[in-house]
Amino acid sequence: MKKLFENVGGNQFKLREDTEDLNRLYKSSPLDKLKNLGYANSWISKTPAEVEKCKSLGHQEERFWVSPDGNKSIHGCTKCGYKFTIDSSG
Repeated sequence: MKKLFENVGGNQFKLREDTEDLNRLYKSSPLDKLKNLGYANSWISKTPAEVEKCKSLGHQEERFWVSPDGNKSIHGCTKCGYKFTIDSSG
């Protein structure tokens, strides 16, 4: 099976442009198993405790670009078991 993301440096990944049946691949990826904290855009002034704890442990957050234009990304930590989405499309 093709990999859903390709590494673009460090802890950043982008969606493969040649991905077929995106939903099926996403459902089989490690991202699907993580606790979803929703959109960071809606957190306003309160960062979830999971994210704060992860930062205090010094973990490196992973970023997955999920739109071809680079406006939408999923961030998370597989060690801490969470993910969240950021939509910067405006």
